Amino acid sequence: MKRFFSAILTILFVITTFVVSKSYKVEAAPTNAYTFFHSGNQYHIDYFKDTGKIYYAAEAKTASTSTRFRTLGFQVLVKRGGKKFFCRFKLGSDYLRQVDSRHHGGYTYTMWAMDLNSGDSDLISYLEKHFPNDKKIFESIPYSDKTELELNAIITINEIDKKGVSHLQGSMYDNGNTKGEIYLTQLGYPDFKTSGIKSANSSWDYETSYDTKHNGIHGARAWPSLDFSSYFGIPLTINPPDVRVTKTVKAYYKDWDSGKNIIPPEKIKTLTVLESDKVKVSVHYQRLTGYKFLKSYLRYDGKTKESEASSKTKTRTIYVKKSNKSHDVIFYYQTGIKPTKPGDIKFDPDGSDDWTNDGKIGDGKGKYPVKVYYKGNDPVTQAGSVSVNHKVTTTDKKGKKTTTTTSYTVPVGVEYTIDHINVSGAVTDTINGKSGTVYLHKEGDEQYLHAKGYFKKSKVNWPTIASTEDSIDKSSLSVEEPKNPTEDSDEYLLDWTKPPIEITPSADNKWHNDNPYNIHVKVSDLLSGIDSVKSMLSVIDNSHYKHMIFNDEDADSNDDDNTGSDTDDSKATNVEAIHDDFDEDVSLDKDGMYSVKVNAADLATNKNSEKKETYLVDSTQPDVDFSVEPGIFSESNGAVRKESKKGLDFAYYGKLSFADNLSGVASVAYSWTYGEADGGTYETVYTSQYTTTDRYGELVKDDAGNMTGTKGEVNTAEIEKPVGDNEYLHVKEFDTAGNETDATFGPYEDPIKMRDFQVNDIRDPLWDSVFWKDSNYTESTGVSYKANQLPIDKNSHPAIKNAAPKLGYSFYFSTTRS
Repeated sequence: MKRFFSAILTILFVITTFVVSKSYKVEAAPTNAYTFFHSGNQYHIDYFKDTGKIYYAAEAKTASTSTRFRTLGFQVLVKRGGKKFFCRFKLGSDYLRQVDSRHHGGYTYTMWAMDLNSGDSDLISYLEKHFPNDKKIFESIPYSDKTELELNAIITINEIDKKGVSHLQGSMYDNGNTKGEIYLTQLGYPDFKTSGIKSANSSWDYETSYDTKHNGIHGARAWPSLDFSSYFGIPLTINPPDVRVTKTVKAYYKDWDSGKNIIPPEKIKTLTVLESDKVKVSVHYQRLTGYKFLKSYLRYDGKTKESEASSKTKTRTIYVKKSNKSHDVIFYYQTGIKPTKPGDIKFDPDGSDDWTNDGKIGDGKGKYPVKVYYKGNDPVTQAGSVSVNHKVTTTDKKGKKTTTTTSYTVPVGVEYTIDHINVSGAVTDTINGKSGTVYLHKEGDEQYLHAKGYFKKSKVNWPTIASTEDSIDKSSLSVEEPKNPTEDSDEYLLDWTKPPIEITPSADNKWHNDNPYNIHVKVSDLLSGIDSVKSMLSVIDNSHYKHMIFNDEDADSNDDDNTGSDTDDSKATNVEAIHDDFDEDVSLDKDGMYSVKVNAADLATNKNSEKKETYLVDSTQPDVDFSVEPGIFSESNGAVRKESKKGLDFAYYGKLSFADNLSGVASVAYSWTYGEADGGTYETVYTSQYTTTDRYGELVKDDAGNMTGTKGEVNTAEIEKPVGDNEYLHVKEFDTAGNETDATFGPYEDPIKMRDFQVNDIRDPLWDSVFWKDSNYTESTGVSYKANQLPIDKNSHPAIKNAAPKLGYSFYFSTTRS
């Protein structure tokens, strides 16, 4: 029987070059089924470490008309780690493949092979798949402890008819199941016990009904003379040093900065090695578009080993050993792209803790400039990525070329420049470019600006193509735009309004005699507040007094919101600091001619001033004096004898002297009374025009009581005394401010005492009835009085009660020598 064997030829396209060499003596694996069958091996089965395969050979007559038997497969008992595992493999299946078949001497010799642990279908992989809970036992087969195998043939009957056509009486499937006349034993009983054995398929039998019925294959078809011992209980021991292990050399192409793979890892060489092998594989770097080679490393079992070769070498040699699980060559690259960070948005000025009036264009109006600009990298470089298509052409053993295209991603530098800046908050504006000026037009605090910059893509620095096999897919460009820079300003404090000033009442240039005379001063600022260091209230007395009406800073506490003078002149001043929300009365309690001026400045340096003048204050009564001392109204007592202005002959006069400290005397009037009580009619002897000048120089009384005028001016008036005794002089004096002085001088007596003359007539209505019988003075009553007995006091004759002789009245009397 001929079996056809087909093999799939796999062509491995390898970009990198490699060299494989062996440093051990090769034990040749069988290639000839005939020679292997007659090699002296009793069971015609053996394991060869140079290929890592188990080989089995069978012999059959080429032509026969007799009934024969046919081996369909094997039952395999695997013994390891104190455990037993039961498997089945069909001849010609993926696991037990035919590798040779040839005819010799009328016989057909066929050879099958099973991979132990390499290839697509091998024994260890089968065990790991069907007994997953014992996977570690099978993984250790190449490295520790021997593995024992026992193989038993699965046989059926091959009946050949008269025409020479074979008819198999049983069959076996790839999954190990059987059908028909199948013999699993040699003598009708199993060669191993089922106890403690794990089966890959629980439905499998250890013996069939044919084994029991025919005493196994030995008793089938009356073949008692045939020897089947070589088909059953075949032992095979595999030691770890003889187990070949598949190793793969990989090349990694990584970005030095990120540590990430630039392209997928590449399998440079896959090979199987024994414990005694030391295979040398050389790996060369790849040129990658957009990258520059930096250094290379060797890595065994995940650990980098630099000592075996220079890290700057582009071709690396790595030794493949069974003891190492992984063998990697790592090539590192750098892009040369240096991403830069976006800068910041700046404000100039960036707010302030202090108020300002910068940008002022009028009272309460302004245009405050703020420069808004971007500071930092411009352009900003972002690391993007783009796909590079790479063509690889490989040639197989038959010379056939195959081209495949792979792609990988490479970094690319993308430049961004500031396009514009949006400003919001106290101002809404857009600045084209990276710098500009915005203007604040409102006063007040809590003014803030928010700015956000926006980039635009300006340039893509495409990578240089590494080879003609590479092409850049520009449509695949991927890049994250730089983060928009944002910034919030500090607070802007703007005040363009000068502080308002109120001085009330207005100066009317008139004299006032209020004491005190209050002037209300109010200074305020609704925004920045008053600068008390630069704000001042000054009150200047332009009179001769030069009064200082304010207390100094230590003496004046302003507890009652009233600004006034201090009794201690050494502590007085004519200026007062103005504080915030200044609202006070200036008390002018001293006579003077005042000007009031306010110089105010706020914390934003806005200034305002107001001056009012003149406030005329005189609350002092004017002075008056009389030249005749009380008593005898005589020359020796200060009187002057001169011709009478009121009557005939001579009379006695006294002199009134009067003056005022400031506003000046406005009027003087007098009256005479008999007795001290005031009640007479006043006669004005002096008046002056209304003036607003300082008239203190008209007359000044010194400490000795002397009246002198600094300007040579003395205000006086002569007063004629009427006849009579016990007379009082009453004077009413007013100054220009309206202050009044009421003065009384006396009592006075006449200087001549006529005691012995007779008074027989007084021409006065009050006296008519005393001396005359009619109003025409034609008939006298004949009544007369001695001069010293004239009834002119209040207790005298009722008819003449309250009568008083007046200056200028005529007296008719006769005199005697007494």
